[in-house]
Amino acid sequence: MKCVLKPRKSNTLNGSQRSIGVLSRKAPGYAIFSNTGVNLLLFSTARGGGILRDHRDGTDTYMKAFGAGTGLGVGLKKFTAVIVFESEAALEVLNGKADATIYDLPFCATFMAESGFALQALAQGFKFWADPKLND
Repeated sequence: MKCVLKPRKSNTLNGSQRSIGVLSRKAPGYAIFSNTGVNLLLFSTARGGGILRDHRDGTDTYMKAFGAGTGLGVGLKKFTAVIVFESEAALEVLNGKADATIYDLPFCATFMAESGFALQALAQGFKFWADPKLND
């Protein structure tokens, strides 16, 4: 499976929708997150939630996300992140069942702005975890 997702500026998946659908059906799983990000001078944060779909057993896991970073920036934006896992190992990492960083494993992601603005040059990392309240 070759990742061909590209970042989009539009507020819908539109042209990427077909490639995301094809990739996500062939993949062991995918995740979709809705996030809000804030950039203020040297610091940035983002938080949100989403769902992780595991195609191996058909389960859905409700997730939370938090991001933090540093670099020059200013803005407030709402965006959607779509992550397609190219291996079961990458899926296990995001699902919290394996120890590693997802960046060491094959996955592809695209980020689509929904609203807001941001002028930024930064490095940012994200933490994902299962929402204990929604996964009982």
